[in-house]
Amino acid sequence: MILDEHREHRDCPNLRLVLTTVVQSATPRRLGSYLRSELGISRRGLRLLKDCGGLAVNGAAAVPVGTYVEDGDAISLSLPSEASPGVNPESFPVALIYEDEHLLVLDKPAGMVTHPVKSHQSGTLANGVAGYLADKGICCASHPVNRLDKDTSGLVVFAKNPLAHDQVAAQIVAGAFQRTYLALVVGVVAADAGCIDWPIGEKPAKGAERYIDWADGKPAVTKWELVRAYPGSGAGDGADAGQPGHSLLKVRPETGRTHQIRVHLAAAGFPIVGDALYGGEGGSEEGEPPLIARQALHAAQICFTKPFSAEKLYLESPLPEDFAAALRHCEGAADTAGAAGTSDAADTGTASAAQPSKAPKAPKAPKAPKAPKAPKAPDA
Repeated sequence: MILDEHREHRDCPNLRLVLTTVVQSATPRRLGSYLRSELGISRRGLRLLKDCGGLAVNGAAAVPVGTYVEDGDAISLSLPSEASPGVNPESFPVALIYEDEHLLVLDKPAGMVTHPVKSHQSGTLANGVAGYLADKGICCASHPVNRLDKDTSGLVVFAKNPLAHDQVAAQIVAGAFQRTYLALVVGVVAADAGCIDWPIGEKPAKGAERYIDWADGKPAVTKWELVRAYPGSGAGDGADAGQPGHSLLKVRPETGRTHQIRVHLAAAGFPIVGDALYGGEGGSEEGEPPLIARQALHAAQICFTKPFSAEKLYLESPLPEDFAAALRHCEGAADTAGAAGTSDAADTGTASAAQPSKAPKAPKAPKAPKAPKAPKAPDA
């Protein structure tokens, strides 16, 4: 049972109280064992608490992790008051979706890097979070738990202390941190749902680019559902070729590989609109401006268990205007194609559906590479 929110530790001014809990146990237990099993504190977290003297029982500070605790004892956990290392606080507006004593959840706009890297040391979401906390007088090191690509918009979780970070990060590893994305892809998807289970690896000498690597790739699983298909103007040949149409997908990655959704959808034949790295291009007709000036991928929903609690947290992010505008364009194009199809059917006396003449096939797994032939034995 958590009793206290963040405040300065009474006995150690350089420590900041993370939480206080009351032991509920029928038999005496070692402090470290109790914290791991009942509060989910990681081994790394225990080391941090031990090294900084942040463990207190019934007001006695800096107690060893081997101390026995019993029913009714009050345990306090404190960590050093320090700013995020390598992240300079910057004052600019951040879209705060949720905040409590352990977490911040923000709505990252497209075009913003999540955390400082060599090419982006300033103007990142982490810089804005550090500035937000500094303006509120909260001295704590915030850490992003999940990250989004620069041109992907949506929900990002920041932890206010390492203990909370470890708990949420463990849920990601265990598959208990549920993420739902919306993706606008090129092509009309024929199936209603599917699962892509293809390993992903780093493309040699291509920097951040990834690809389906059946030999050495890491396991990657992406589930998707069709939300709506936007038929194009047909799929003729040459100069008369029409647009292939588009599809809005709801995507749930089961693993967290770099560029996973982008790589999987592109490999399945449905690249994300605006994703030039993986073949999505602009998604509009030749000579017209692109549907969207970045990849049409949005982290729309997350669901996970709050740290030190059994409470589920479910959050949503509204669709950004540039993404919504792209959908409106697709709706208009689909309506136009449907009207044209109806008119053609009336003229010819035949039924005509507003569908591409060659609908893209549902994603199929690529064939695994053949095993190499055994070398010939040398001549005797």
